[in-house]
Amino acid sequence: SDVCSSDLGRVVRGFTVRDLAISRALVVPASEEGVETVFSMRPLPDSTTVSSAAWREFRVFSYGEGGWAEHCRGVVGVDFAPAPAVAAADGAAPATVPEMVGADEFEEGERAAREEMERAERVCGRKGDVGGMYDALAAGGLWYGPSFRVITSVATGGGMAVGRVAIPDTRSTMPMEFEYPSLVHPATLDGFIQMIIPALSQGDMGSAVHEPFVPTFIE
Repeated sequence: SDVCSSDLGRVVRGFTVRDLAISRALVVPASEEGVETVFSMRPLPDSTTVSSAAWREFRVFSYGEGGWAEHCRGVVGVDFAPAPAVAAADGAAPATVPEMVGADEFEEGERAAREEMERAERVCGRKGDVGGMYDALAAGGLWYGPSFRVITSVATGGGMAVGRVAIPDTRSTMPMEFEYPSLVHPATLDGFIQMIIPALSQGDMGSAVHEPFVPTFIE
């Protein structure tokens, strides 16, 4: 676990991912051997001599015939709720724990997100055919299996889209029904990213998808 001892017991308010770059697809073969992958994480360098105390750089690699290949890299940080300063046992000044987002900025971001969601719900009045969207994506080369067809309803309008994403029962599909716990399951997170498609197609989800496309960078 990449958590400092000073962070133990603090309340996690959220996580921030930025500068996410996807350089190549990670193809998982259907064979029993699968594919060997490595997930690496280290403190983000602030300079050639100092590393960040709040941000971590992560990278995803796989090993194949050509050796190791990078698929993704980005920066992630844990945003803790403000904690009262506690002096050290030796009487020294309390240690300062870095925070990525101040309390005021965090609350402002939540308020802006709620307002944007309410505006989207008012504007998006055109109901979309979710089944038709997945069928069109499959025809265009993006085939989503049952565990990844998680959008259950969608509406579009004004260059935006709102919808509902179901949490799939992926545990029942795993060997021995074993699954590592996760804050947000990848299939659920993928459903949020899939909402880009109806937002771009604006209801014309059947004929607007002519070839597969996926985001490659998230600021």
